Amino acid sequence: MATTRAEMNRRRLAWANLPPSDPPKTFDTLVDRKDVRGLWQATAAAKVWAEGAGTPWLVLVGSNGVAKSHIAEAALRDLAARGEKPDLVIADHLR
Repeated sequence: MATTRAEMNRRRLAWANLPPSDPPKTFDTLVDRKDVRGLWQATAAAKVWAEGAGTPWLVLVGSNGVAKSHIAEAALRDLAARGEKPDLVIADHLR
C-alpha cells in the first residue's frame, strides 16, 4: 500500500515530537507584531536555517512573548516536513 503525502507528513511531525498546537505554529501563522523589534529579521534567519542554508545553528533570544517559541516550532516543522531533523535542540519550553 502506498503511503500518501499527508500520512508521510503526519509521521514526520510525530517523529519530530513537536508539541500539539492549534493552529500549528508555522511561518504562515506568525502574526505581524510591529511592537516586536527584530521579529522579521529573526523569522528570515530561521527560514534560511530551516532550508539548510546559512549557519548550522539557530539561536533565538528575547524577552517573554516575542514569538521565539513560535519561530522555533515553525522552523522545526519545516525541517520535519522535508524529513530532516536538527542534530540537537535545546529549549526551555516550546509552548
